[in-house]
Amino acid sequence: MYHKNGSSSRHIFISYDAGYKWMMFDSRIERLNVLNNGGLMFGTQRMSNIVRYSYDVGFNWDFKNISANNLIDIFPLESDKQIVIAAINYDLHTGIYSFFLFDFSNVISISHLMIVRPCDLDDFETYHIIRYLEYCYQGKEVTYMRKKNSAMCIDSDNLAQFTINSCPCFLEDFHWYNYIDPSDRNYYYKDNVCTMDPYSNVTESNKTCQDGGIPLNSLNGYDSHPIDLPN
Repeated sequence: MYHKNGSSSRHIFISYDAGYKWMMFDSRIERLNVLNNGGLMFGTQRMSNIVRYSYDVGFNWDFKNISANNLIDIFPLESDKQIVIAAINYDLHTGIYSFFLFDFSNVISISHLMIVRPCDLDDFETYHIIRYLEYCYQGKEVTYMRKKNSAMCIDSDNLAQFTINSCPCFLEDFHWYNYIDPSDRNYYYKDNVCTMDPYSNVTESNKTCQDGGIPLNSLNGYDSHPIDLPN
């Protein structure tokens, strides 16, 4: 749920860089499936018989009318050589279920958006998120594998998406640090790990959402959460 200037609207948010930036999509889009690292996005348009799809991580969208207006489930049938979306529709008037297949493999290949081959290790690059203090956050350094922009292949997610290594931690990594007296000993430091003292009386505030959703209680080491608004 997105709240702004006293109004609320429901949106889907997606990040392609481990949570540093977020894309907010049209409030009419729902049941969104993301394949091939955003090379194909597929969803329905609320309260209609329209499906919408994008080949560029959601910046531009195409649409198609189909003979269904109550898709109850959408799921990918992805492999190293095919990109297929399956959908199930339930007609409330007749009680009949219908099964739909949307095969994007040939469309994507003909449009030269990618080559129908599985990605390999050379098609990826390492990626780090800068936190408060370089790449380390609460004793962990996370290295992500991100598909190169120039890579024309199908990512079937068979390769490891990230690795985690130990690293020194800093007090600034902890959400309570800036809100208490740093001279108070509310932590202990052992083996390069900062850990909250279980006997401390310091507690984190708990936020609530009006719609019952899960609140963002902290920024997890980021300075802010920028939001892109695609078309």
